[in-house]
Parts: sequence; C-alpha cells; structure tokens
Amino acid sequence: MKNGTNSPRPSIESLGAFAGFIVEFLTKTLSASQLKYLLRHKKYLKEKLNEVFLLVENLPLYIEWEDFYEEMTLSQNIDLSQVVIPTKPTDGKWRLLIIMEGLTPNIVYDEMWPFKKLEYFNNDIDDRIISFRTPEKTSYAIWVRDQIGPDKEFDYSQTIAQLDPDMKVGITLLEMMVFEAKYFSENRKHLYGLTICSGSRTSNDKDDSIPSVETRDDGWIELGWYGPDSKTGIRRVL
Repeated sequence: MKNGTNSPRPSIESLGAFAGFIVEFLTKTLSASQLKYLLRHKKYLKEKLNEVFLLVENLPLYIEWEDFYEEMTLSQNIDLSQVVIPTKPTDGKWRLLIIMEGLTPNIVYDEMWPFKKLEYFNNDIDDRIISFRTPEKTSYAIWVRDQIGPDKEFDYSQTIAQLDPDMKVGITLLEMMVFEAKYFSENRKHLYGLTICSGSRTSNDKDDSIPSVETRDDGWIELGWYGPDSKTGIRRVL
C-alpha cells in the first residue's frame, strides 16, 4: 500500500525562497548578541536545527494526506502540518491514517465513497454513532496495520466487548471509512472482509451494538452493526 509520496528534488529558486524566508524570520527574531552566541556554539545550534527539521521526515505524509483530502472533498488549502504523528510501531508493517478536523461519517459516505455502498443508519450515520476518538476539534493521526483484512493477533475466544470494553483498542467507524476511501483511491479495489469498529458504539441501542464495515461478495460496501458478543474483526490502532 502507498504510504508516502515521490517528488522531484527542489529547484534552486525554491530553495532560495526558503532560505530567504528563514533569513527574514531570524533577522526579526534574533539579536546580534544571540546570533553571535549561536555561532560560537555550533553544536548546540545543530541540535536545535535537527529538532526543527525533523518535520522534514513527515513532509511526504502531510503532502500525501492533504492531496487526498483536497481531491476527495474538493476543498482547497487544507493544512495538516500541525498534526502530531505518533511514533511508528516496529512490529510488522503499519500505515498512517490522518483524520481531518471536522470530518464525519456522513461526509465520508456522501463525498468520499464513490463506489457501491449500503448503510443501515437511516441516512444519518453521525447521529447513531459515538466514538472514543473524533476530529471534532482537531485533526489527528493513528497507525493501523498495513493489511487488507482485520488483525489476527487477538484471542477471538473472547467477545469484542471483552477485548475492547472502553473503545480504546480498535479502529473507529470514521477511521475505518477513511481507510477504505484511501485504499480505494490508491488501488481501485476494497479492503477485505468484515471489520468490527470497536472504537465506536451505536448511540441509540441499549445493547451497545458495534458498527461494522464489510466488503460483500458482490462488491458492495455495507455499513451495519454487530452485537457486543461478536468474536471477530478488530483492527488495532496505535
């Protein structure tokens, strides 16, 4: 799966503009004595510059996700540069999902799912779902396993309610819908199987049913829900 972006090297002109911006900023920020101090302590200066330019490591991810959201929602000037990207897990293959501020399941379903789809929430998914994480106030990032099917690491002799009672382990419905949209935009095909979105619950049901996203054999994507006693289909997020 794609998880980054390829780009040509910057031109001399663009590097010059970047350097000019830095010089202008430092001219307004540093005093002559501060600049003299930094030049005398270049090891300290290098450490601080390394901290600043760690952002460069994540630039391909920011670019990829801003381009994706601009294409899918037809919005312009999307800025995800302030999203804190958590440390990437080292056990196996993982990929990043950035969930944009203000995004809801209804928006994804209506604007970002161009394929055959079916939902059982009376055309208002937002009103029927509560989740542990939401982008109501700010964008955020999570890591999910880079695979087309749900995780196999869990002991499915236990129920979903037992494995994820506080909705902190598994993917939310919105996150799974974004994952599906992103994967389809890259591959023109769907993620596989049934995912129980244990990071969410259906808000109006007394039995705490859990929303699901399923790829049916006929190629349709179906949004539904399963009871808390279900024993399959979690996707861990970190």
